[in-house]
Amino acid sequence: MNFPKNITHLEIILVIILFIKLVFLYALIRTKGARIRGLDKKTVAKYENLEGITHKLFFISMSGLMIYLFRPHALSPMPVLVDGETKTFLFVFAVLTLLGIDYKGLVHEMKKYKALFLDGIHR
Repeated sequence: MNFPKNITHLEIILVIILFIKLVFLYALIRTKGARIRGLDKKTVAKYENLEGITHKLFFISMSGLMIYLFRPHALSPMPVLVDGETKTFLFVFAVLTLLGIDYKGLVHEMKKYKALFLDGIHR
């Protein structure tokens, strides 16, 4: 197999992060589908666990990516330039992250927090 160029550490990190995010989205879709179809709790729990694990792995790996891209000793004397495939991967990660957010759950949590916060103020 011939590659047109050498694969860098950054490209390997990006592919791993993309794989993690795709597995997360798969688990998210399967969890929602299992709930809608009324599958047994064990099956739903299996996909919820996979969803939770990959969600945490995604944030850990994205933190590692940010540390790699913006490490202080690499910034001087040149700034970090994100272009080409790296820019495309970061764009795809952003889109996949937005797709993976549970907006209904977020609104519910915000309403619950607002109610708790307002109760604390009025006491």
